[in-house]
Amino acid sequence: MTNKDINLISLAVIVVTYNRKDYLMRCLHGVYSQTLPPKAVYIVDNASTDGTYECLNENDLLSNPTIDVKYIRLDKNLGGAGGFYTGLKTAHEDGGYDGFVLMDDDGQPDKDELKYIAKWMGRYDYINALVVSDTDHTKTSFPRKSYGFDRKEIEQESDADGIILNYSAPFNGTMYSKELVDKVGYPNPDFFFQGDEVNYHKRAVKAGFIPVTCINSIHYHPCKIPRVYKFGIGRRKVKLSIEDTPIRIYCKHRNMVYNRFILRDYIYIIITYPFYSYLYLTKGSFKNYCIFNKAIWAGIRKRLDGHLKYLI
Repeated sequence: MTNKDINLISLAVIVVTYNRKDYLMRCLHGVYSQTLPPKAVYIVDNASTDGTYECLNENDLLSNPTIDVKYIRLDKNLGGAGGFYTGLKTAHEDGGYDGFVLMDDDGQPDKDELKYIAKWMGRYDYINALVVSDTDHTKTSFPRKSYGFDRKEIEQESDADGIILNYSAPFNGTMYSKELVDKVGYPNPDFFFQGDEVNYHKRAVKAGFIPVTCINSIHYHPCKIPRVYKFGIGRRKVKLSIEDTPIRIYCKHRNMVYNRFILRDYIYIIITYPFYSYLYLTKGSFKNYCIFNKAIWAGIRKRLDGHLKYLI
């Protein structure tokens, strides 16, 4: 894509939702209030059972005078991975867009988010907004290197233009250009959730696209700080966290192993296995430990269908 007036840039926003209608309404209000409105919004509903469609309809969020709103209801819950696959594939095949901005339903774009993203299109093909805690604006929603969640420390990494190279929080106010999607394709829907964004990120980087974060573009999102356990290996320290529900345990570890195998990072899997085993046995339960082991084996075998038994 070549540089051009940001007002001529055509963006499609893709929002994936499942049983979080209140969050979704907040997200859509943010999208519809952009100072640089998108050309279209694709709402992908993962077969919600909480009255999402009725809520959107009653609050006039299924139409907009200046934005083309497309509501896609899936026949069953395909998770975030299946939702983003469907949304990005549909928007890309519809054509007419210079870029695609992905976000979860619990995210909320600042009114200038798309304007600042569009400013850098043409120079970059993979642009993230800075993802900030929706309740404490001094923190980011996801940790960064040794800074943790400290927004001020992270922002100091940026250059004079407010750009941080090689930094992103995929699928949270994340723009992928048409050129990137043409080359990389779509997210892997079989991941269900957790790790699908990492997989797409690795594929984009492998294809030669540099991820950047624009600190002037703000995307608000809940900040969930997990309990982190530290283990020492010589001079190195490994920080690990565990999940507490079958579906989250299974998807986290299966997808992590799958992604590590793609990178041929077998050492990480070998090193962390005993520590994760210890945590699930001492902080969780024997049942969770068994699910963890099934997930590891599925990841090694590249089997991405085993999560279905844990869906309720």
